[in-house]
Amino acid sequence: MTETTHVWRVAYSTLACPTWSLDRAVAAVTEYGYEGLELRFLDGATIPPTLSPTARQRVRQTFEDAGVPLVGLGSDVKVADPDPAVPLDMGRQMLDVAADIGAPLLRVYGGRFEGQSRQDAEAQAADTLGRLAPEAERVGVRLGLETHDAFASAEATARVLSWVNHPSVGAIWDWFNCWLAGEPPEVGERLMPWLLHVHMKDGRPTDSGWTPMPLGTGDAPVRDFVASLRKVGYAGWISAEWEKAWHTEIDDAEVALPRERAALVELGV
Repeated sequence: MTETTHVWRVAYSTLACPTWSLDRAVAAVTEYGYEGLELRFLDGATIPPTLSPTARQRVRQTFEDAGVPLVGLGSDVKVADPDPAVPLDMGRQMLDVAADIGAPLLRVYGGRFEGQSRQDAEAQAADTLGRLAPEAERVGVRLGLETHDAFASAEATARVLSWVNHPSVGAIWDWFNCWLAGEPPEVGERLMPWLLHVHMKDGRPTDSGWTPMPLGTGDAPVRDFVASLRKVGYAGWISAEWEKAWHTEIDDAEVALPRERAALVELGV
C-alpha cells in the first residue's frame, strides 16, 4: 500500500522559554530550525484575556516583521467548568485576543472533573464549545480542544467534538497525554476528522505525574505516534512542547530547543 502523503511544519511552544522576551522567542524560531511559534507565555507570563490593545498590536507586528507564522495561542479556558458563564466569558475574550494578534487557533481544554460525572462533564464541554463556535467563526479563529487533564483520552475528546459538529471547533492531539491516560497512539487516529494541531513531547511516568525527557529518550512510543500521523495523512503543524514553565528543573530552552528539533528530524518530522 502506498503511504499517504503528508506535509508537516514544525513549531515550538513558548512553554520552553517562559522568561524570554517576545523578540527573543520569535528570533529563536529560525535560529533553531523551526518554522513557527505557538504562544503560551508572553514576556514572562501567560497571556490574559485583558491583554491591552497596544500589546496585541505589538505581538502581531513582531510576527509580521519577522515573517514568522504564529500558529496558535494557548489559553486557560476550561470548557467543562460546571459554571458555564466562566468559560464562555473568558473564551469570548480570548478569541478576540487571538484574532487581534493574528493567531488562527485558540487552545482550550476541558479541565478536571469538579463534582461532575464524566457524562455531565463531556456534555458541559460540548455545550460550551457549541456556544463559542459562532464567536470563533465570526472572528476567524478556530477552537482546539486539547487532549488534556480529564479529557486526555482521545476517545472522550472525539465524543465531545462529534456532538459539537462545527467547522470552527476541532482537536489538538497531545498524544503524550493520551498515552499517559492508557491509550496507544492508534486510538488517537479517531481524532482525524477534527484534527487541527499536534503537540509533541516525551517523558517518563512518575508516582506524582511525569517527568519531561528529551524526545526519543523517554518511555513513550514516539515512533508509533509518528507512524499514526503518516497513516491518517495529517498535514498540519506539529508543535514541540518542552515544558520548562511547569518543570523548572529541566534543561533551559537554549539547550532543549535545538536538541528537540534534531530529534524530530531523526524521526522524519
